[in-house]
Amino acid sequence: MIRQTKRFGLFVIQIATLFLMVAGFGLWTIYQKTLQREKEDLAAIASRNISLINVISKNNSRQEVLTVLRSTYLNAERVNNGEELWIAEIENHQLVCLAIYSWQEKKCFKPLEVSSNWAMPMRKALNGESGTTIALDYRGNTVVAAYQAIPQLNWGMVVKADLATVQTPFWWVAAIILAVTIGGASFGLLIFLRFNSPALDSWNYVVKKHKFLRELQQERNFIINILEHTDNLIIVLDSQFNIILFNKTCELITHYSPVEIINQNFIDIFIVPEEKEEIIEILKILNETKQPLSHTNFWQTKEGEKRLISWKNTPILDSKGEVSYFIKNGIDITEKVIVEKALLESQAQFKTMFEKANIGMALLDLEGKITASNKELQYILYYSESQLADKPFIDLIYRQETSDFITFYQGFIDGDRDYFQMEATCLSQDQQIIWVQLVLSAVRTDENQFKFAVVMIEDIS
Repeated sequence: MIRQTKRFGLFVIQIATLFLMVAGFGLWTIYQKTLQREKEDLAAIASRNISLINVISKNNSRQEVLTVLRSTYLNAERVNNGEELWIAEIENHQLVCLAIYSWQEKKCFKPLEVSSNWAMPMRKALNGESGTTIALDYRGNTVVAAYQAIPQLNWGMVVKADLATVQTPFWWVAAIILAVTIGGASFGLLIFLRFNSPALDSWNYVVKKHKFLRELQQERNFIINILEHTDNLIIVLDSQFNIILFNKTCELITHYSPVEIINQNFIDIFIVPEEKEEIIEILKILNETKQPLSHTNFWQTKEGEKRLISWKNTPILDSKGEVSYFIKNGIDITEKVIVEKALLESQAQFKTMFEKANIGMALLDLEGKITASNKELQYILYYSESQLADKPFIDLIYRQETSDFITFYQGFIDGDRDYFQMEATCLSQDQQIIWVQLVLSAVRTDENQFKFAVVMIEDIS
């Protein structure tokens, strides 16, 4: 409720701000147009009176013109309410008022210094300029004024109106707009707080539900995207072992499409006959223990090919604690098992060859120490298996060939060579010198790093 109130309050403030901006812009536009119209009216009054003065001044002196103006032509009726017309000249570096005509009775003011900031429109008129402006008058008040020069008499004329008189109606309207906006916003918020109806609560519920469903859909799409792009086999079963989800990796391995197997029984389609009872028992254990369980079994593809899969099974429980789904996460280990089996066979074959060979054989590590030796090598050198274990092979070679062996073997370690052979003399356990043929081969890792060396020794004495 508090959160909803804050949201509604923010909404009311935004609407009120928008209304004030629109109303303020409209009011400012109207004010500018009114101000421009006022300037045009003042300029028109000044022009009419200048025309009258020009006619009078043709046959009369300056003093006679001023007298006629005061008595006849420029009476108060010629000036609108709130406006004022005055005429002045410069005398002894001062502005001297000659006549003022206003809707109120006014007398001429005392002379002003020409350098004063006051009476700016009159100073422009006496400089021979004409136009409209907003400036200070002879009283220091801000006014809207139209000014014109009367060059034949060296006079200036100003028709002006107080700017405050023009602005006052707009300030009143602005105050009313502000009051109405604040009042309307306060009233709307009060109504909202007072009558927070169930309909609003229902709307809030609908909004939250929509948001929840959208987030749930996004999460579902995210999970499905992961399942579809993982290299693992992902399959979801219901409590009756029927397939309800089958990811892309399952399709690639089994060659079944989801349309063919969705809602079909998992055991009937994929499990080979000889393993069906075992898989049923595993699923029963999952259903009873409700704990994850791992196992390995064969899957049968659409073409009947067997694939060995390593599974991790996870039961999903419902609100009552009963198993509603099984998630099976599998890895196809068929090729891995084949490779491991081939490796074991290869190792077994090498071991047989190593042990049964009719020439001496040994395995050397990175430091050139013997890690394994066969019986023929032990016979040639009169050493036992334990005596040869961890013995540096260089110790078996007679002195003159040791430097060559070290150079060749360092080539193994540096990766410069994978094979070399040499004739050498070896010193047996009973200190006999034996002439032998040495053949060495380097065995490397997939990254081409030295792993071990195989040395074959043939007695050529």
